[in-house]
Formats: sequence, structure tokens, C-alpha cells
Amino acid sequence: MAYAEISAALAAAFKSIDLDITPVLSLPAMGRGADLQCNSLMPIVGKLPPSEAAVVVAQVGAALNLPAEVGIISPSGRAFLNVTLSDAYLAKIANEMIGDPTLGVIPDATGVAVLDFGGPNVAKQLHVGHLRSFVIGESLRRLLLSKGHKVISDIHLGDWGLQMGKLLLGLEASGYSLDASGLDRIKKADFKLSDLQAFYVIGNDLCPAKDEDDDSDSNQASLTARARHLTSLLQGGHPEITDIWSILRSVSLSEIGELAKTLGAHFDLWLGESDSHSDVLAMVETLTGAGSMIHDAGALIVPLENQKPLLIRSQAGSVLYGATDLATAWARYRDLKADYHVYCVDKRQSMHLSQVEQAAHSTGLVLEGVFRHAAFGTVNGSDGKAIKTREGKPPALTDLIDTVTRKTREKMGPGVDDAVVEMVAIGALKFADLISDRTSDYLFDVEKMTSQEGKSGPYLQYAVVRIKSLLDRANAVPGTIEPPTDPASRHLLFELSRFSIVVDRAYLELKPHFVAEYAFQLAQAFSTYYAAVQIIGSKSEASELGLCLLTMKVLERCLYLMGINVPERM
Repeated sequence: MAYAEISAALAAAFKSIDLDITPVLSLPAMGRGADLQCNSLMPIVGKLPPSEAAVVVAQVGAALNLPAEVGIISPSGRAFLNVTLSDAYLAKIANEMIGDPTLGVIPDATGVAVLDFGGPNVAKQLHVGHLRSFVIGESLRRLLLSKGHKVISDIHLGDWGLQMGKLLLGLEASGYSLDASGLDRIKKADFKLSDLQAFYVIGNDLCPAKDEDDDSDSNQASLTARARHLTSLLQGGHPEITDIWSILRSVSLSEIGELAKTLGAHFDLWLGESDSHSDVLAMVETLTGAGSMIHDAGALIVPLENQKPLLIRSQAGSVLYGATDLATAWARYRDLKADYHVYCVDKRQSMHLSQVEQAAHSTGLVLEGVFRHAAFGTVNGSDGKAIKTREGKPPALTDLIDTVTRKTREKMGPGVDDAVVEMVAIGALKFADLISDRTSDYLFDVEKMTSQEGKSGPYLQYAVVRIKSLLDRANAVPGTIEPPTDPASRHLLFELSRFSIVVDRAYLELKPHFVAEYAFQLAQAFSTYYAAVQIIGSKSEASELGLCLLTMKVLERCLYLMGINVPERM
């Protein structure tokens, strides 16, 4: 691992004066004149008077024992330790990286990580909200894999509950009977996802917004009762209703699968809320008997400390998301041996997922395991508000992809293969999402995201293509990377040395934007190096080509971690 000697020297120095601190290296503030900085003393010395703080820093400085070939560590200010790396050490790290398939990333994580993409609802088109789940989720999946986890990704479809009753009601209202004769007709219908969405809208509009007990419109109340009855028949295993639901579900899965393929999102499991149905029944019986789940004003809840209880079943008897999500967590722990649960779901679900986590542990359903919410913000339009169509609805994901693809085609010009245009367009779409901290909202700017200059996916893809072309034109083969002799080469080597540190941070915080930002900085460092240094035909050509090769490998790995493919030519 890069900088292992430095971390070890710092840890030993801290220990020698009885400080139990794990050293953390970071980039220094501008103008500090060092490569790296360790601020790990701050929590301790920051509470001390200046004179006492100076003593502690001096003691650490005196205890440091860093080999000269690595560099120097020097106290700076009240709590900082500045690190200056030697040129020989940077070259050493680079040569170790180029011979390592992981490029210095240590796969030291263990256990099974289940990644929940908080998937789309059956019978509804994927919209802009699903974009972030698919893009961020896939990048997290690759980060988890790179660090050593066994990863099981699950789309977690919304395919159960009253929404399915409304879908069936809309189908019935559209002239399809829900018996054996209707089943035969539905089998031959060749529905599209747009048809299913139309059926759902009809069914939803037939049901009043208020509870069925509101008798302001008895006809609508009876239709809501019909939707609830159809839901009960489905959940009770009624043969024809179940077969019809399976057909409709398969239509959704087919189109969702195509979009997932386009966006490069991989799912090991295509399960939904329906798959937890039997577990919900067993869970309710077990936890009610144990007193962990109780009745409250006609509803069934799991009481929680310091927050609202988790609702399992409503007063009307409907099984709620709390039930299916809790039962799903139980099944993942029991059957998949999951000890790390990651939910890639928008930040509005934070409270709900906190309730699920506490309920899973407090009831004993999940005895061990970490729950993490990789929350994300919204995609905003030019007005800074959540992006919507003229009708006030979230735009369909297919429309967004088409918009970016058309703009990419316009910028790349005629004659470019469609597959290349699509690869660049999807890369542009993904990078624009991933370059922002996932917890923040981001602006959907198609002009900016498709630019081949500046902070964009096409800029990074082009950087890789340019290096490949350079290596193909060279007369020599890449060789051992020598210590740098100019500022541009040194800066590029330093940027390369940071790769494993960046990946570790992105993994620990579940934030791919650290990788995206690093990749852009690395591409910029290479561009400066390329302009400043003669590569082909120079006396050090083999070494320069080695540096180019390593840069290409690291950029490719960054793009892989972001789920972005690179064309052979652009």
C-alpha cells in the first residue's frame, strides 16, 4: 500500500508517547509546501494550551523514524505534521503499482455485502429518480468488490401491496376480465411497460385519495375496496390473479432489464417485495409471540427507542413497507449471511431505514451486521428545482438518455459509430452524476456533461484514448519508471501514488465522487506532463512510456469503478 512506511512511522511515534491514534494522511491546505499532511494530533492538542501543544508536537517529531529514502516528516504549526516524499520513493510506488493487478488497492474487507438498489415499481416507467440509484449503486458495487467483499446486489422491486391491486383494477376497467378467459387474452396481448403504466393510472384514479371509510363517494369507495380485495386475492395465491400478475411483472422486468443493461447496472438478484411475503407472515407471528411487535390503536408496530415506531400493518390491515423491508433484511441475514447491508436509496428514506435498522437489531432478527444508507439527493433542472416535464412529472429515464445521446452525436459529428456515441453519452451521464457528492442535489446540464473539455466523462475517456494512441505510436516499450527530473513528471507521479488512498476513502464513506474528482485531477496532471515533457524519441523514452502506461491503467480503473466504459477511438 502506498505510504505504508509513513503511516507505520507515524503510528510508532504516537505509540512511543502513549498516544492511541491511528494516523490519517491527507492533502495539505494550499501553500503549505508539503506533499501530505497528518492532522491526527488535532483532537488532542487542539484542547491544550499552546505551550503544552507545542511540547506534544515536539515529542512526536523527536520520536519519528522515517527512512531517508522515503522522505521527511516535519512538525508544522500547532498540530500538523507535514510529509515531503522523496523523488525516488514516488518512482518506487509507481513501479510497484504497475506490477500489481490491483494498482495498490488492498482487498482487505471481509464478509458478505448486500447492496439494495431500492428498485423501481412494477408497471411504472423508470424516471430520473432511478438514474441516481442505478449509477451510484453500480459504482458502490464495484468499490465494495475491489475492497474484498463478496457482493450480492438486489434491485428490490416494488411489486406487492395495494399498488398491484390498483394495477389489476385498471386492467379490469380496461375490459380485461381477471378469470381464466381473461388470462388467455392477456397472454396474447403483448403489453409494453407504457400499457401497464396506463392501467395503473386508471386504477389509481378510480380510487379516492382518502381511506375507503370516507363515504363522500360510495362508488369510488367500493372501487377502492375492489382494489384491496384484488390485492388480498394476489397475496392469498389466487391462481388466475397470480398468473396475470406474473405476466405483468415480467413485462416490467424485461424493460427494466434493458435500461439496466444500457446503464451497466448489474443485479445478482431480481427480487421484490413479493418475495418477502412468506417471511412477513412468519416474522409477524414470531415477533408478536415474543412481544417485540405489538398492537397499537389497531395497527401493528415495532416499538423503537428515541424515534417513531416502525409500522408493520395499518389499521386497515394492509402490510406496509416497514414489514417487507424488515422481513427482507431478516432473509438477507439468514439466507445470504449478509453482515453488511447497503441501501442506495434517496435521502428522503433516511428515517425509514433508520427505523428498519433499529428494529432488525432490537427484535433479534439480525444479530450482527452493519446497516449503511448511501443516501442521494435529487437531479435538478436549470431552475435549481427537481427536474420535471412540462406536465410536472419526473422525466422518463429513456428520455434523459435520448437527450444526452442526441447531444453527444451532435458534438462528435457524423460518421461516428452508434456504439461509440452511446458509450460516450452514457459515460457523460454517469460522470455528471458521480462527480457530485451523492448527498447533494446536482444540476442536469446536458451541454456541460457532454463536453470533451473540462470536468466531464468524455474528457476522461478521451484522456485514456490519447494515451493508448501514444503507446501504439511509440518505438520503445514501457520500462521501469525513473525518479522525476521535472515538476510536471513529479506531480503526475504524486497523483498516481494517491490512487489507493482515494479508493479506500471512497469505500469507507461510500462516496464515489472521490474517485471521480481524483480521475479528473489525474487527467489534468497527465495533460500538463504531456505538454511539458518529450516522450517519444527522448533518452528516457522507456521510463516515460512506463509512466504513461501506469497513468492509463489508473484512469481506466477509475472509470471502471464509476461504471464507465472507454471506446477504442474517439
